[in-house]
Amino acid sequence: AVVSTQSTGTDSVLGSDEMIILWTYSATGARIGWIQVKFSSTAQFVIGGCTKFGWTDFPEQPPAENDKTWTITKTGKSLAISCNGVQLVDYVFSESSDGSCVSKWGGDVVGKIYFYSVDDASDYYRAEPQLPDWLPVERETFIPWNLESTPLQIRTDSVLGSDEMIILWTYSATGARIGWIQVKFSSTAQFVIGGCTKFGWTDFPEQPPTENDKTWTITKTGESLAISCNGKLLVDYVFSSSSDGSCSSKWGGDVVEKIYFYSVDDASDYYRAEPQLPDWLPVERETFIPWNLESTPLQIRTDS
Repeated sequence: AVVSTQSTGTDSVLGSDEMIILWTYSATGARIGWIQVKFSSTAQFVIGGCTKFGWTDFPEQPPAENDKTWTITKTGKSLAISCNGVQLVDYVFSESSDGSCVSKWGGDVVGKIYFYSVDDASDYYRAEPQLPDWLPVERETFIPWNLESTPLQIRTDSVLGSDEMIILWTYSATGARIGWIQVKFSSTAQFVIGGCTKFGWTDFPEQPPTENDKTWTITKTGESLAISCNGKLLVDYVFSSSSDGSCSSKWGGDVVEKIYFYSVDDASDYYRAEPQLPDWLPVERETFIPWNLESTPLQIRTDS
């Protein structure tokens, strides 16, 4: 089945009675139904044309955080609503007591969306980012990768004190070795940029978050190399600041075309390209927005 997802990021709080109100229409402008989420004393919802009259409590209540991202996923047979990754309801159209629910909502029908005038929660919307798959790390294998155009993410579950290491070699298009990047899980998190940093290990100026599951992002420009962990920048190393005179000549410019996980790397589990996020667009109420809800994931953010 074709799946579409709509997410709403919100910091509305329970008890505020603020609402997300999204109408859906066919490509020709025929009204299908609406989706509402209400921040009452409990979180409640309506799927217009399907749920019983009035508000229904979500079978699962959302997480306690004020900042919430709501995800609405539609197929030809059902509509699911999640919050911060927790599924709250998966509503099957054929189970509705309203006989018109399937005929209205079933199939690939939504071609336009419309934020209703009294929606006081939704502020921005965009297509939901399509996350690339995590690929298992294969060591001692050359992987084509333009590091200057495609930031690299590496996933680990190593803990500080284990002395496990990420060891990534970089190469030019012709196979000439440029240098290496190492991260060590010592009592502190440490790094090496081969050919640039001083001999031995250097503590990151900022230490990574404490979660065991970590996503490391390596971003390179012609002038510097940055390493982040779970969204936190740990170091942004400028090549010209190195005491090694060959650092800029090796690493400077658009040079990395291949990567290689070294054999004794015992920390790297998976890798992928860093997801590229589409821009947020301001919500315009009482405006028809062309959107195939079954095929195009949609996110909505609020900061009411």
